[in-house]
Amino acid sequence: MNNIEVHGNLFKRESLNRVVDHIIPNTLVFEVVNPFYGYYGERIQGHTPVYFYIMFDHNYPLSCLEHTIELMKVAQLIDLDAVKVQLRIAGESLYGIRLRGIEGYQKIVELQECFDRYGYKLKVNEYPELTFEANVEVDKFFELSEIAEDLYFDNTENNHAYFALPSFLKWKEFERLDRQAHLNWEGLNFDSALCSLRLDGTYRSAIRIYRKSLTPEFVLEVKSSYERKLMFMQ
Repeated sequence: MNNIEVHGNLFKRESLNRVVDHIIPNTLVFEVVNPFYGYYGERIQGHTPVYFYIMFDHNYPLSCLEHTIELMKVAQLIDLDAVKVQLRIAGESLYGIRLRGIEGYQKIVELQECFDRYGYKLKVNEYPELTFEANVEVDKFFELSEIAEDLYFDNTENNHAYFALPSFLKWKEFERLDRQAHLNWEGLNFDSALCSLRLDGTYRSAIRIYRKSLTPEFVLEVKSSYERKLMFMQ
């Protein structure tokens, strides 16, 4: 098994709620309504969301965010997954940090204050709306284990797997491919997203698969289904 760390991006369409309580007043924070809709379906009520987005007033470089997060972890100020995120909402680009593993809403203010102390200017909220549809782009380094050729399991996020595609996909092409793959799929449910991973020195399109208790055999079956659909698209 070959362990690798690669830079990449993950792209997904998400439903968001604007958080109005337990935040610094007049700042902008979102929660993801259902991060794995293809697997879970409707949101389970009463559970703390998996992901929160704390938005900044500036597009801070990935290297700066990575360095700051490491400093915070060394100082034991945070102990959770934090990665750079860009949101496209109604034609506007917003930048911030995606946080996974927050114990509850009451921790949000503490985390906002932490980033503020490190020099990150928080985004002022200008939206009256409470619900949004957003195109999400995550910018991060992926720690992966290569299970088979073009097939990888995530070492930091449980139940996440990736398979590289033979051709590069734009977002609209992915939407079409993904719709066709799910429409004709008769196996167990799974959630999917588009990725761009730097593999062997070049960026390649990949599909992220999520479901509990993932096996290499299941991911290979899904991979074959996507590849068959992709052949008919070309």
